[in-house]
Amino acid sequence: RPAPADAGLGRALGADLDAELAAELQPTPRRAPRR
Repeated sequence: RPAPADAGLGRALGADLDAELAAELQPTPRRAPRR
């Protein structure tokens, strides 16, 4: 049973992973520090 909180968390994690993946694919002079 999908809980609304879990769905929101999934979207937040998905957006975070998408941003991280985009940062990995883009050649940047400085890397963002891993949390």
